[in-house]
Amino acid sequence: MTQYLSDREQLIALWRDAFGDSREDVEAFLKNLFSKENYFCKKIGQSVVSQTFTLPVRLYSAEKVFKGWYFCCAATDKASRGKGYMGELITLVKQTADKKGLDFVALIPASRSLFGFYSRFGFEEFFFCDSVSCGSAFGSDSCVFDSVFGS
Repeated sequence: MTQYLSDREQLIALWRDAFGDSREDVEAFLKNLFSKENYFCKKIGQSVVSQTFTLPVRLYSAEKVFKGWYFCCAATDKASRGKGYMGELITLVKQTADKKGLDFVALIPASRSLFGFYSRFGFEEFFFCDSVSCGSAFGSDSCVFDSVFGS
């Protein structure tokens, strides 16, 4: 956890550097979805070097509602990568979720290359999305079908 107000500018800068989002987009997330209890960061001295957020989510089955967290916006400062800081945060997030009695922590890796990294912490491929694009027989309009599949 962190002192949110004193770390706010570092939080925004790290997010923008990692993802290229505009300040306005980050501010919208912070205004509408942010909770201090769901912000996890690693600090070295007074500097935030790695951070992530969790959002409450639910997965519905015919028999039960599963409560969990969506692990998102994970970022580590470029100079601090490869030092295990994100691994520490992942472990902390999972331990905190267990203490809160949550059923799961889910994430969507930003790239296929990150699947192996997250698997080291017990994450498994459970769902995957597939997009299919097609042209229209009636002109230049196209369509995209997004599907979610269980694995």
